[in-house]
Amino acid sequence: MYKWTISFKGETKINKDGSRKLEINEFVFENKYFKPKETIHFIITEEPDGWLYIKNDTLAIREGGDTFEQAIENAIVHLVDKYEHLLSTPDEKLGKLNLSSKREFENWGMYKIDQQAQ
Repeated sequence: MYKWTISFKGETKINKDGSRKLEINEFVFENKYFKPKETIHFIITEEPDGWLYIKNDTLAIREGGDTFEQAIENAIVHLVDKYEHLLSTPDEKLGKLNLSSKREFENWGMYKIDQQAQ
């Protein structure tokens, strides 16, 4: 199992109906800093067997894990993979939904972090 280097700035909220939401304002994945233009909202659900799902229907991200940390790690890995794939794919090869996601990603800030500066 590969262990990623991930950190994020955000908060978890409990809605009036009891559902939980994770809001991420910025995150670091493998020495790359990502700053979405808008806060990313993930809905958190727990299955009866304890498995946690984290999803964002707008970005078509649905990942899970045995723990909150594992689930959010999987969601961020999926998000970064989608970000890098869509931004490197020509528009004419993308469907309507992926093109919409690509436009959103184009407004994000992304910077490589200099390892020596840390």
